[in-house]
Amino acid sequence: MIENIVTYLRSLDIAPVGVSVFRQTIPAGVSPAVGVFLSLTGIKIDQELPNYHNDSLQLIIRADTYSAAYEIAESFSAALDIGEQEVGSLHVNYLRPRHLPAVFPRSDGDYYEASVNFDFNFVRS
Repeated sequence: MIENIVTYLRSLDIAPVGVSVFRQTIPAGVSPAVGVFLSLTGIKIDQELPNYHNDSLQLIIRADTYSAAYEIAESFSAALDIGEQEVGSLHVNYLRPRHLPAVFPRSDGDYYEASVNFDFNFVRS
């Protein structure tokens, strides 16, 4: 399911030149970059509604400056604020950011990283 979201983001052409989008990882030394992560507890199954799922999704954005990390996170958050839309083999009922980007201090790798968490409800087709 995450591949649907990654493919969707890559197709939007919203990232500044040089920003790579990864799923479930951001390789060491790659910046700027966006990582798309699903919940570590697994995708929840709705026992009453077959193929319906409630989950969370997280974006981690790595960049060389605080402002670049925030700006990239904002543009990706806006792009993923969707509802009632087909995304690959998923029917997304909603995918909404919970908060504005949170930028963390410069890491040991000398980068800034921003995080945005999303609520995610979808149906597999």
